Amino acid sequence: MASSILVGVDGSEESLIALDWAAEEAALRGSGLRLLYSAWVPALEPIFLPGSGPWDDHAQRVLQAAEERVRLTDPGVHVESSIGYHEPAAATLIHASHEASLIVVGLRGRGGFPGMKIGSVAYEVAAHATVPVVVVGPEPLAVTTVPKIVVGVDDSDHGRAALRAAFVEARLRSARVEAIHSVRVPPAIMSVAMLGGYDLESMRGERERLTHDALKPYRNEFPDVEVETRVEWDDATHALSRASAGAHLVVVGARGRHGFPFLALGSVAHGILHHAASPVMIVHIATTEDD
Repeated sequence: MASSILVGVDGSEESLIALDWAAEEAALRGSGLRLLYSAWVPALEPIFLPGSGPWDDHAQRVLQAAEERVRLTDPGVHVESSIGYHEPAAATLIHASHEASLIVVGLRGRGGFPGMKIGSVAYEVAAHATVPVVVVGPEPLAVTTVPKIVVGVDDSDHGRAALRAAFVEARLRSARVEAIHSVRVPPAIMSVAMLGGYDLESMRGERERLTHDALKPYRNEFPDVEVETRVEWDDATHALSRASAGAHLVVVGARGRHGFPFLALGSVAHGILHHAASPVMIVHIATTEDD
């Protein structure tokens, strides 16, 4: 059996949607599924021992209901569950992921600020985990007839890891890959190009060759996966967000070639987590193995 998929559950509706996604993924991969509930309450930690607090019964009920949900929808998936007592939820998930091939979390859980699009747990796990992280939002999946996996193309190490992860997912789901290379053209250059003073088509040809070269190793490795490519004159977050409509998944690297090295997530990964209409997979450099 492949290494397990780890999913955070807290009984919220969004965590149940994430659980359903994780169970389907586990069935496709032939992986086990590990459910993790964080019962860390720092203000009460000196009073109750782990497993004895008044919230422990609630945690057990949430996990039992989640296990039953998986067994009803995906009976072939092996399910285990555990409770984390000593750390915040994000740290518990990250530390528990050393034997996992993937972490799945809901976009938001219980608590937090209602005006925020993404919860702190989802963001921290996506930013700091060393395995791929799928963040699943509340929007119902309006998947196209032929499932598609959307992926951003650049020539960074994270970008290459994201490309391979996208092809792996496409093969699992008999889906096509929609690979998008985005170029943000400054308005001044776009204006000059419209007046005939700048050859955008020449730039497009160069970018199409870059995209072709970036995809070539994965097309060779996954010859049965259908691939559609395009170059867009737009910000990558906008282009990928538009393409996410009807997608099963959007895959991006945690960071691109540019940006501030001290930031855990690059601007595109950060933006797509807030704006995608589909689940988002964040891939780090260390997550290139096919599990």
